[in-house]
Amino acid sequence: MVEIFESKIEDAERIGELIPEFDPLYIQKNIHKLENSKTLILSASISKKDAGYAICYDRYNDGSTYLWLLGVVPEAREHGVMNALMQYIYNWAKKEGYKSIKVKTQNFRKAMLIALIKNGFNFLEVEDSEDINTSKILLEKLLI
Repeated sequence: MVEIFESKIEDAERIGELIPEFDPLYIQKNIHKLENSKTLILSASISKKDAGYAICYDRYNDGSTYLWLLGVVPEAREHGVMNALMQYIYNWAKKEGYKSIKVKTQNFRKAMLIALIKNGFNFLEVEDSEDINTSKILLEKLLI
């Protein structure tokens, strides 16, 4: 069973080190983004083992919360970790009065794009890049 709980940035950093697609220093290098912002940091576990994490913050100040990072460790994929994290975020965001959740991902992250679409996210805009695979896609899910 997947357990989701609010945690600390250090927990997200530790779990992030278990995700090969992520730069283990990315959070540390970019933690300034969370300053002076309402933040949600989640950890996921299965049988008391780290399974994933998510970090949201109020990036745009437009009534949305921004899903900055979400990762699932390889051994925990296909066990509902992402959906459990997303459900917690939806419930938290509604309770906090947010009207939507926004997220950016890159074009080459096909599994994430598919999961976001399946979870009701819609495309808002594309930030072009010289390499189409690294173009960034902004998506939004309305919570109303």
